[in-house]
Amino acid sequence: MKAVPDPRCGRETKHDHAEVLVCLIIGFLAGRTTIRRSLKWCKKHLEELREYLPLKNGIASLSTACRILSGTDVELFALEFMEWIGEILCTKGIHISIDGKALRAAMEKVKNFRAPMVLNAIDAATGLVLAQLPIQT
Repeated sequence: MKAVPDPRCGRETKHDHAEVLVCLIIGFLAGRTTIRRSLKWCKKHLEELREYLPLKNGIASLSTACRILSGTDVELFALEFMEWIGEILCTKGIHISIDGKALRAAMEKVKNFRAPMVLNAIDAATGLVLAQLPIQT
């Protein structure tokens, strides 16, 4: 996540933006569906996380995480995340399923009331989403 630029202004910061992004991802992967719950999960598992991340100032606050997320380049983040997942998984010998979805619940939030479309690449054995990209309709 170091390749994703830090959107905060140039003044001194307490938390590394890459660590904050990784903590949020880990929280979401652990089943926490909000930023607040993800950070709370990370705080409960701080010692375990320190085995893999420095986290010298602990887990970032909700406002810090929101500031980082609000200014993050979504496309660059998605590409970095897909690259990271690709490094974790060995794709040799696995079956990758390609699946398209219409996000019907989001229809009223977009122009022309057309459902946004998403294309997913999924590891058939584990059900892990390897990549997810929006499709222009």
